[in-house]
Amino acid sequence: LIPSVQSLPGVKSAAAVNALPIVGISPLVYCCPEGAACQGIGRDPLISIREVTPGYFSSLDIPLLRGRLLNDSDNAQNRRVIVINQTAAKVFFKDKDPIGQWLENSRARIPLTVVGVVKDVPYTAVSSPPYQEMYLPREQDDMLFPSMTLVVRADSSFPNLVSAIRRKVGEIDPDVPIADVSSLDEALASSMAQPRLTMEMGALFALVALLLTVIGLYGVLAYSVSQQLTEIGIRMALGATPRQVVGLVLKSGMSIVACGLLAGIAGSLVLTRLLQGLLFGTDARDPWILAATAIVTGAAGCLACYVPARRAARVSPNLALQ
Repeated sequence: LIPSVQSLPGVKSAAAVNALPIVGISPLVYCCPEGAACQGIGRDPLISIREVTPGYFSSLDIPLLRGRLLNDSDNAQNRRVIVINQTAAKVFFKDKDPIGQWLENSRARIPLTVVGVVKDVPYTAVSSPPYQEMYLPREQDDMLFPSMTLVVRADSSFPNLVSAIRRKVGEIDPDVPIADVSSLDEALASSMAQPRLTMEMGALFALVALLLTVIGLYGVLAYSVSQQLTEIGIRMALGATPRQVVGLVLKSGMSIVACGLLAGIAGSLVLTRLLQGLLFGTDARDPWILAATAIVTGAAGCLACYVPARRAARVSPNLALQ
């Protein structure tokens, strides 16, 4: 199937994998690295297995960091090899070069020589932390998973490509069912539906909280100004300018905003670790995000303070003194 799909117009590469990252769960096995005594099943560290065919890494654009990728020569007649990810290299080999080292399955006790290290990819979700993984050539794997996912990288339009692949499968065996056909973008969107909904709800609540903050701050300052009309009138009668009155009210209101911002930033540094699992590609303590939040909140607070301040500056001294 793979060579026939690769011959289609616009197809760059095609491969098969037992379980796609993010949308599929790959099995775990116990294993031990070279130089370490195997403790047995249940005591050795775990590693995820992805059974793949050559071309898998180029199909998903997974960069090679060290060594080489799997190729057609990695078959049953040659020594057993694997490619591991960055996390597996750190977990099993620490600071040593993993190329040429081997991992041994705690059950089968067959040494698998590491020939390459690739970049980590998300394991069960886009925001999930990386997990140690090894990629086995299908031609050398004894497990032989009963179902595989075909991965195709192409320039052709998605509907035309799917129709062409269905025809190729039908030519080989018309009784083989094809299920769960989707683009990678669609698969990613589906896996991120729940985190996206959670973040959208969080953003909505944050917007409501900001609105309530502005309304509350405006109400407090408006009431405070109404209680200080006599003082404001005396100040203006003694020569205070409207600008000075505005500055006085703004100073009083922004001091409240400043205290709130300091308390909010301190609280966020403590509580944002709860949100880290919902984020991808950014840190919950990103200084630029904290700065942007402070600026938006400060600007909203300044606006809430400015309206009562302008109203106070327009007070007639005679009316205020009466």
